[in-house]
Amino acid sequence: MNIINNSRIKYLRANRSIEIISFKNTDALMYVYNYQGQHFRVFDNILDLVQFFEFGKESQYSFENDLELDKFIKTYKFSE
Repeated sequence: MNIINNSRIKYLRANRSIEIISFKNTDALMYVYNYQGQHFRVFDNILDLVQFFEFGKESQYSFENDLELDKFIKTYKFSE
C-alpha cells in the first residue's frame, strides 16, 4: 500500500485543480487533474500532464469519483 508523504494543490480555477502527490519511500510524483470534482485524470509524469493541456493528449488513468481515485492511488505500482 502506498503512503502519501505530501500533497499540494494548485487551483487553475475555482472548480479545477491539479494535485501533486509525493509518496513515502519513493521519488515518484503523481499529478491528479480534478475537473469539478466529477472527473479525475491521473498522470505519472509532468510531461504527460503538459501534453494534456497543450495538445489534448488523454491520460492513461481516468476516474469518475474520488473513491475510485483513492483506491487507485493506494494500490498503484510504481515502475522501478
